[in-house]
Order: sequence, then C-alpha cells, then structure tokens
Amino acid sequence: MTVYLTDETYFSLVDAIRALRPDPLTEEVDRDEVVTLLGNVGDLWPVTIKPDAER
Repeated sequence: MTVYLTDETYFSLVDAIRALRPDPLTEEVDRDEVVTLLGNVGDLWPVTIKPDAER
C-alpha cells in the first residue's frame, strides 16, 4: 500500500528521523522513540492500537 504524505509532513518526518541518536550504551536507537516519532510527526500508527470495533 502506498501512502502519500504532504511535503511538510514528509520532510518533518525525515528531519525527525535524522535527529534520532543512538543510546550510548547500546548504540541503538530506542524502538519506542521511532514508534512515537512516526505517530506524532507522521501520524502513522499500527493497526493494533485501533479499537477492535474499528479494525
């Protein structure tokens, strides 16, 4: 499925992803940070957070 975002949302998402920094101990970006970023900046959410009636 192709999803088209507005240019503003798309480039805000790109900038936010580029700004993520890995944890100094694990050297990995926290998964929850990525999920939150996708939701808050791109309004992209997994279907599992929808109420059962809406799935």
